[in-house]
Amino acid sequence: MKDTIDTEGIFKLPPQSQTMEKLVLGALMLDADAITEIADFLKPNMLYKPAHEKIYSAILHLYNQSEPIDCATVMDTLKKKGTLTEEGAGVYLVELTNLIASSANIVYHARIIQQNWIKRSLITIASKIQMEAYDDTSDCIEVLGLASTEIDRLNGSIESGERSYSDIVYKTVDNLKEATKHDYKTGTQIYLSAFDRHTLGYQDSDLVIIAARPGMGKTAFIVQSAKRQAENALPVGIISLEMSAEQLVQRVFSNDLRIDITSLKKGGLKKHQWETLDSRTKSIADMPVLICDNGGLTINQIVAIAKKWKLKYGIKILYIDYIQLISSDSYSKNGNREQEISAISRRLKQLAKELNIPVIALSQLSRAVEQRGDKRPMLSDLRESGAIEQDADMVIFLYRDEYYGIENDKDGGSTQNVCEIIIAKYRNGEPAIIKTEFYPENFYFSDKGTNNIMQSEPQGKLVPMKEAIDKDSNYIPF
Repeated sequence: MKDTIDTEGIFKLPPQSQTMEKLVLGALMLDADAITEIADFLKPNMLYKPAHEKIYSAILHLYNQSEPIDCATVMDTLKKKGTLTEEGAGVYLVELTNLIASSANIVYHARIIQQNWIKRSLITIASKIQMEAYDDTSDCIEVLGLASTEIDRLNGSIESGERSYSDIVYKTVDNLKEATKHDYKTGTQIYLSAFDRHTLGYQDSDLVIIAARPGMGKTAFIVQSAKRQAENALPVGIISLEMSAEQLVQRVFSNDLRIDITSLKKGGLKKHQWETLDSRTKSIADMPVLICDNGGLTINQIVAIAKKWKLKYGIKILYIDYIQLISSDSYSKNGNREQEISAISRRLKQLAKELNIPVIALSQLSRAVEQRGDKRPMLSDLRESGAIEQDADMVIFLYRDEYYGIENDKDGGSTQNVCEIIIAKYRNGEPAIIKTEFYPENFYFSDKGTNNIMQSEPQGKLVPMKEAIDKDSNYIPF
């Protein structure tokens, strides 16, 4: 990073401390084991002086090769790598070791080096954002997304990812105990009991893809899920790239009141239906739901919106309708659309982890489904990208025989109002087909009558922890 000039025209050095860099390098050559204390967070590019960066790179190379670390071995490594160009380098290495008597404070010194690098990086990012902001041709939302992406990248580069194993164990047990209070639902429920029982709900940091051919009920499925979650005081975010916010709210009312959407749109309601609508309006309006219906959003814009919602409103789940309508910021007319969708799906998975919430994205299916006798979707039908399947923690298909005019299933049962929720991929569980009732006229899903999972279930009833303890006098808590 170059020297900068402040508002008064005075040259200023970027944040750095060559003294701390010398102390760390001297300590590493004095005590070979000291590298284990800092190797996970101090990277070579964090040192300001180029010569110091080369020396530290040589030390890390020796460490990774399980070779001894001292003045002689570092000198030899620098020569072999062709990075030793200055005369008197050997004398300089010896001088570094003479600066310090102990490596006791190496972590403290290394953290100062890291903090100075973070400040320099922030200055660079700020300059880049400033240039973009001054550009009249740039879109302000894209600039905001760029700023967010750059800060996220910086955050990711300084986190070692180290966590205490014991903390993870105790947190896992606490989560399991908490789950017993909710009938073993550990994640975000959609309030269809068969689905929630099998999946335990959508899990935090998961990317869930819901795909189906047009008319199967994809949007209806997420609208009802979002409505029921919001009714249970769960803040929900919805990014709709296809439907307007007003159309989504119409579906909420149709689902809530069980009124035919056509009658609702035309205002052809009976007196008691108008009265019911009026009585429910405030409750629906007060639900913690956020909707963005801007068309043509890029992935960076979506990330920026989601992060703002998380920070300001604490959303617990994000729905996106739908993935093929998202634009990549780097996309060009000559670009590969499959590669673009791959980049988008990876970013959505990263977003789910960053916000630690489930991200639910709708997806289209290819027309290959229509060419088969059995039109139930398969993973290979996901449109435009196999990366969607790879990045997703769960892939769900919606399928209705009734849509194709099939009146009876293979067992002879009626297919009227039957929708299959096909869990085709489940990273943390078993695939399954879950039958529900679906009423397309008012976008309503129900467990009633068909809440069976077409898969063998474990024998025996799950028992909450307290009840299990009461029944077992030999139980000894750990």
